[in-house]
Amino acid sequence: MLTVTGTNGCTSTDNAEVILDDEAPGATATGGTLTCTTTSIMLTGSGNGSFSWTGPNNFTSQDQNPTVSVAGTYVLTVTGANGCTSTDNADGVCGWHLCAHCDRRERLHQHRRSGGDP
Repeated sequence: MLTVTGTNGCTSTDNAEVILDDEAPGATATGGTLTCTTTSIMLTGSGNGSFSWTGPNNFTSQDQNPTVSVAGTYVLTVTGANGCTSTDNADGVCGWHLCAHCDRRERLHQHRRSGGDP
């Protein structure tokens, strides 16, 4: 509450409301499987904000749905207009049982996490 008193002794009072906007934008990321015949996949991301992907071999992208050709875990960070972020992981899985040149260790499982950090 703010009260102002004029030189004539009259006062005026008003209130100011402060709103906390700490809602996380949400992030959902989905990957796919690379094989001998499927050499690239489109990662799909959703959320309410701007998109930022990171992944193997220093991969970065600001696209909502980037295309990748290297197996590994890709991390999507969605940043909302309020500056809060949410993250999720998507895997580009190597179908090692289908393709002799893929390394067994590249077979990954989907991991998810999400939350808001103001």
